[in-house]
Amino acid sequence: LMLLAGRAAEAGNPAAAAQLQRRAFELAPDIPRGTLAAEFLLMARDREGARQVLARVHALGTPDTATAVVIRGLDSLASAPPAGR
Repeated sequence: LMLLAGRAAEAGNPAAAAQLQRRAFELAPDIPRGTLAAEFLLMARDREGARQVLARVHALGTPDTATAVVIRGLDSLASAPPAGR
């Protein structure tokens, strides 16, 4: 699923990438899978989905330093008000 998600993202289909990566995270939850799922969900403009995944990522434990920086950025993007408001 993760391979297909990456290919969907490369092909410019963030909605399919998000759906596939989120399913991969649901089947085998870990911090890297969840982080990538949240990123693809944000690319697909699904901020609520990204917030849900990020909440589960936070519950999984403490990420390494570099991943923690990425997660903080994703948290910020997911919680930001929609553009134009």
